[in-house]
Amino acid sequence: MKEKTHSSEKFIYIGFVVLVFALTFAWSLNNQPPGGPDENARFMIPKFIYDHGRLPNGYDPEVRNELWGISYAFYPMLSYMISALFMKIVSIFSTSNMALICAARFTGVVFTTATAALIPMITKRLFHDGRRWMMNALVMFLPELIFVGTYVNNDAMAIFTTAVILYAWTRYLDEGWTRKNNIILAVGMGFCLLSYYNAYGWVLMSFFFFLVSHLLDDESGTLKERSLAMLRSGILVAVIVMAIALWTFIRNGILYDGDIFGLKATKIAGEMYAIDELKPSVHWTPEKEGMSYLGMLFYQAGGWPHNWMIMTMYSFICAFGHYTIFMEEWMYKIYIGFVFLGFVFAVLPFRKNFRWKNRKVYKTRYPEGLVSSRTETITFRGLHKRGVYNFFMAVGMVIPVILLFTYAYYNDLQAQGRYMISSAIAVMYFVVTGYGWLMEKLVKKEKYRNIVYWGIGLVWTANAIISYFRLIVPTAGWEI
Repeated sequence: MKEKTHSSEKFIYIGFVVLVFALTFAWSLNNQPPGGPDENARFMIPKFIYDHGRLPNGYDPEVRNELWGISYAFYPMLSYMISALFMKIVSIFSTSNMALICAARFTGVVFTTATAALIPMITKRLFHDGRRWMMNALVMFLPELIFVGTYVNNDAMAIFTTAVILYAWTRYLDEGWTRKNNIILAVGMGFCLLSYYNAYGWVLMSFFFFLVSHLLDDESGTLKERSLAMLRSGILVAVIVMAIALWTFIRNGILYDGDIFGLKATKIAGEMYAIDELKPSVHWTPEKEGMSYLGMLFYQAGGWPHNWMIMTMYSFICAFGHYTIFMEEWMYKIYIGFVFLGFVFAVLPFRKNFRWKNRKVYKTRYPEGLVSSRTETITFRGLHKRGVYNFFMAVGMVIPVILLFTYAYYNDLQAQGRYMISSAIAVMYFVVTGYGWLMEKLVKKEKYRNIVYWGIGLVWTANAIISYFRLIVPTAGWEI
């Protein structure tokens, strides 16, 4: 019976990964350029590497956006380097515009498929019933998450590296910080630093999660023993992270006068080369307008059917093409309502989901003939790993939202939910946790709860596939 169950699980797992690959790959082939926001500007980077065999300088005119005067070459370029490699391979057979763009997009397909392979390994350790596959579906068939794997960008890599980080976190719940888990965490953090700045919150939260889980888990030894273990593990993690990521920041520091993140250089380039109305010094922002933070949330720019907050939530669900293709209004309301209720049900059992300490009570019976026959209660408090895990998942989920809000207010008013896409795994984790709590209250038998979990996952998956055929396929057919 166990062998049959294991075989069925393996079959479902393979089918799940293949389905994600097939949908993402087909979408990338049918995605008319520019297939996503700023794809033309992003494609300049792998095209430069393909043409010249070296990395570009952000000030190079070949990689500068002619309107904004800036370049994505100021930022980490590993994803674009991989795209250039795929372009070289495909050029053996064809050097057409279509072939090279689709080859560059294949990087996103690979990272999205790799995420699909990793997510079930995370959920298997978090849930032991149908919630596992419900979460797999909610994450991987969120339409926007599939979409970012179909055009040239760094988002797909950011999502994958986030998954690697969270895989290490989740393994810690069962195994602690073993050498293997330290290495997995370090690899995830290192490559996350080479992906997209909006995902950096997960690197920061990994540091604090690592610190707290070592120092407060008093079941794993004395404070001195825990501190030494953290130091040994921390050195290993730091060495691996630096070996993976340090080169790009050293390069930026050399090229851009110590500006390791390229942010100051980007502003300088924008001021030098952007058209007059888009120069950072004169470009309209809510801050320059004197708008309040709350005012920006409800600000409705020209051409937007809704305010900034609603448009951002909608585009987190999906905004295809060059921010031009949307689902019907009623579908967004269902998606957002479903996610919102999931969060409510996750927060209601707050003490259960977010507590930091276990409370264990031991009763010791004194034998007859001693001072007295009595029972002594000893209270022992140890780290509640799942509660701490949930806390840092919640904070990590919120950081991309804060970064998007800050960027929109001070730099450029964009209502693009894709900037928050690195939080998708955490979002769906809490949604599934919430509905799991509700179902346990309403439905006593596990088999009936599993039917609901699988049903939700299948409907969610079906809509992502149908959206591709309804909204993307009719717009395909671009010229070579």
